[in-house]
Amino acid sequence: MTLPRKEAAQSLKVVLANIVTDTKEFFPLLPRTNFSMTKYTRIYLPFKALGLDMIQEETGICINKNVLKYGRHL
Repeated sequence: MTLPRKEAAQSLKVVLANIVTDTKEFFPLLPRTNFSMTKYTRIYLPFKALGLDMIQEETGICINKNVLKYGRHL
C-alpha cells in the first residue's frame, strides 16, 4: 500500500502528536502547528501479517488490519 504525498503530509500532525512525550505542553500548540513539504522520498517498509495486525519488524510499528480496511473507505 502506498500513501500518496498529499495524504502523507496531512498525517504529519497526527504522527507528531502521537510521538510527543510532553503532551500537556505540546497539545495547546497543535492547532497552530503547520507543515510544508519541501522534499519527499518514497521508501519501502515491508510489513508482516500476524493475527489482526500488520507489523513492521525493524521499527516495531504495528497497524491493525481493520484500521487499514476502514481507511480505504474514507
